[in-house]
Amino acid sequence: AMARAEAAAALRGDSTDLPPALSARIPALMVQRYFGVRMETSQLIADATAMFHYLFADLGADPAVTAAAMAAKDRVNAAIDESAPTAGPETLLGRAIATGGPAFDADGVRANMIGIVIGAIPTLSKASCLAVDELLRRPAELAAARAAAQQGDEAKVAGYIWEALRFSPVNPMIYRRTP
Repeated sequence: AMARAEAAAALRGDSTDLPPALSARIPALMVQRYFGVRMETSQLIADATAMFHYLFADLGADPAVTAAAMAAKDRVNAAIDESAPTAGPETLLGRAIATGGPAFDADGVRANMIGIVIGAIPTLSKASCLAVDELLRRPAELAAARAAAQQGDEAKVAGYIWEALRFSPVNPMIYRRTP
């Protein structure tokens, strides 16, 4: 419901800049409201993006990218720590803390929440942009997806999105660094 309302508000104008208005902003609001990580929205987006870039796009192991990602990690971890004492059972953070055990001690909660932040904000944003970009290359499919959206047929729209992502996946390969 929150995502639909925010998207409707963002799309009321004549034009929309996809990442700041929708694809990064709405997942960030989800992280704040549903996941329970209280952090200023634009900083949360920037920090999640810096960590995403470090993990999935920095093939050259640029020291500046590493430094930015580590600073981002520290800010997000601080936000998680600050949010934890008042995180209620309606939030993912609150439920993780209540679960306890070795997977959800303080370090485990931070590690899990950071992974979710990275997976929610820049990953969803990138996938959204790639799907829209792919649909813009295919006017007939874009028109059909748009018609399905105007009819409220979310399942049909999802089919077009998934097909677009097949042509332009978020991470066509995953690499790992080893010492």
